[in-house]
Amino acid sequence: MKKLYFVISIFCLCLVSVSYGQNYYWYKNRKVFLQPGNKYYVVFDAEDSSAISSSPLITKGWIDSSSKQSNRMWGTVSSTDLIQSSKIRYQTSSYEVNGTDVFLTQRFYVKLKNADDFTILQNTVSNYNVTIEKEGATALWQVLRCGDGSLYNALELANIFYETGFFASCEPEFLNIVKITCVNDSLFGEQWNLRNTGQHDSLYAGIDINYCEAQSITKGKSNVIIGVYDSGVQLSHPDINVHPLSYDVDSHTSQSVINDPHGTACAGIISGKANNNLGVAGIAPLCPAMSICFSSFSAADEIAQGFNFARNNNVSVISCSWRLILQSEIVENAIDSALTFGRNGKGCVVVFSAGNDGYQWLDYPANYNPDIIVVGAVTPRGTRKMKNDGYGEDAWGSSYGNRLDVMAPGLFIPTTDITGTAGYSFNSDTTDYFMRFGGTSGACPHVSAVAGLILSVNPSLTQKEVADIIESTAQKVGSYDYEISPGRPNGTWNEQMGYGLVDAYAAVMEAVNRYPIQGPDYVCDTAKYYLLHPLQQGETVSWSVHNGVVVSPSYSIIGATNQDTVTVVKTTMGTVIRNENTIDLENILPPFPSDTIQKLKAIINGGNNSDTIIKIFRKPINGDVPTITASNNAVLWTSGTSRTFSITNCTSVPDSLLQWEIKTEIYNYLGGTPTISYSYATGRTLTYTPVIPPLKKCRIYITAINSKKECPPNSTTLSYMVNRKKSLSTMVDDDILNINISEDITDATPRLQSPKHVSGEFTLELWHAVYGRLRVKKVSNTHEQIDIRDLPKGVYVLILKDDTNIIAEEKTLIF
Repeated sequence: MKKLYFVISIFCLCLVSVSYGQNYYWYKNRKVFLQPGNKYYVVFDAEDSSAISSSPLITKGWIDSSSKQSNRMWGTVSSTDLIQSSKIRYQTSSYEVNGTDVFLTQRFYVKLKNADDFTILQNTVSNYNVTIEKEGATALWQVLRCGDGSLYNALELANIFYETGFFASCEPEFLNIVKITCVNDSLFGEQWNLRNTGQHDSLYAGIDINYCEAQSITKGKSNVIIGVYDSGVQLSHPDINVHPLSYDVDSHTSQSVINDPHGTACAGIISGKANNNLGVAGIAPLCPAMSICFSSFSAADEIAQGFNFARNNNVSVISCSWRLILQSEIVENAIDSALTFGRNGKGCVVVFSAGNDGYQWLDYPANYNPDIIVVGAVTPRGTRKMKNDGYGEDAWGSSYGNRLDVMAPGLFIPTTDITGTAGYSFNSDTTDYFMRFGGTSGACPHVSAVAGLILSVNPSLTQKEVADIIESTAQKVGSYDYEISPGRPNGTWNEQMGYGLVDAYAAVMEAVNRYPIQGPDYVCDTAKYYLLHPLQQGETVSWSVHNGVVVSPSYSIIGATNQDTVTVVKTTMGTVIRNENTIDLENILPPFPSDTIQKLKAIINGGNNSDTIIKIFRKPINGDVPTITASNNAVLWTSGTSRTFSITNCTSVPDSLLQWEIKTEIYNYLGGTPTISYSYATGRTLTYTPVIPPLKKCRIYITAINSKKECPPNSTTLSYMVNRKKSLSTMVDDDILNINISEDITDATPRLQSPKHVSGEFTLELWHAVYGRLRVKKVSNTHEQIDIRDLPKGVYVLILKDDTNIIAEEKTLIF
């Protein structure tokens, strides 16, 4: 009878389940309700995958992804495409959660109340078409699987098991529940190059540059400038972090033009503003993109000038998605100079596209210098883009060959476009963005941006070290034979794929984990340097300074030379001439950068291994201390009036390197500490108007800074007291407050020595910090009185108004 009763109970449960369904699951003893979706999770045998090929899979994977021995695969499909086929072994509908389809699988999880309850679990599953698959990730949890012919899905079984009361917790297994906190840009879901969820090929989800993971480490830094050397970037685009300085090689002016949309598209990949609820996300959104532009009629000398401009204006990475038809030594020399002397001797990172001819040779000038990083294009499948490969863009293929270094996404890249109808997407609904940018032109900016991220976390790296990191951390995607090759020291390499697909996260982590020496690039008098990662147990360090061939001044170490931190001091001011043949130049080859070959060396010994680390520092840049002229030099500055300040020297310094700092200290007449704030401006002149809040007074410091001069003093500061036009003095006599109204004619502190009495019609107000305004009186004389009978004792502020403007304030004590 007991057995019969149990079977009848199960049958009744089955009827209830089929009739009404169960759109909830149990979480911590409460129901979590679910909204049914319109997609399906299906399970099928791997050999039958062709039988459901007419039902396009959104995603697909092995049931046992580690061994693939089960020969079972899962997939997700839309309900309109679902085929009622005997080849499908199991299927359940999806649920919609916050606009996302989550998929119920064949599994559910059960937590035992204690280890002895495993027998109860075994007895329970014997009554259902369920197997105990494995132990869960944490204690007491078990993973169960529904059989192919089960009357219940995993959600229903999880509820049935929990509602028996035998188990501590039960929950179904869902897919697609993990959402990486990354960016909220409206088109980010289409950027497969950054996060590939199967947008273009569901079988290859995950083929991307690991963008979100890299963003958790760094989004770039504002002082790592990436030069977009191209046809011009739209400087006003609302979704690009554009550097304020730009350059046009044809006109030789610091104002680039837009010759076509190509440069704007490249800049969006690099420096598109991220997490701003707008458009696309850039790979290095905090690294500003500097527009350096050419036209189809630019001559070789002008092209060379573009590289010189980048090198001379603090550009860290130069991104070049173009080629030259004819070879030019003057262009090569300019690139060589950027690679050698850029970034104060560390070298600019120069990145070029491989070319779109699909041939076994690379474009020029990408192919002439091995220090250039050459980038090819991969598809969403992780394969080299080839002509006629089925993606609908049959006319081009990514060039390859023995100078190819690395690959990046180069097909269907969403990026910024010239706003309005002047760009690629003139006939699209999203005219400010282009959803199908590509070619190796699209691949090159990916690597340029990753180089910017690397230098953001480790600015001490040379351009060669940046290239080594990008190459050694690349992903070995596609079915290619990557092999150890002569002249390729950074791991396995392939002629069609280089070192593989660039990996932003792995590259950034490698840069973080290296042994750089941190500290300034120049030494004024003394400077401290330290190892980024402190010495580990068993490691020792020995520091030394190597001065250059011609050095003025020279430097040495003071204090201990065997600790994590070392101090370098300037020791002489004279010119020191040394024999270059006797100096350990540590791979720095002639011609030597002027005043840049002072080197700090740390040798780290650990057991049988030793590492030598070099930090190049240099003589600081000299420059004039700014001389300021002011339109009004009176130390007392009236609130609401403007003054203009100019820097009259520093004529050789670009205006962009002349900076102003305005420091304000706002004081309360009733006491307390001042509120300090800062504002900044650039240029040779500054016009500023202070406005002081009621019941306040202020001191202002105007500082002019020559940011090109690297050692103090590089600034000049003027100080002013901002107050009202009139002054008040008070004296209490019994129940009367006697008031004198004067006009300031000197900057006397705390009391004017020579007041000039004035007349006029004003308003006097007496304020208390707690009770507010207690007296108001219209006045027209220089001597006035206010009745203070019945007022509470304490500190008051007397203010004088001209209409609604406060022109004088005075603190007074009533006792």
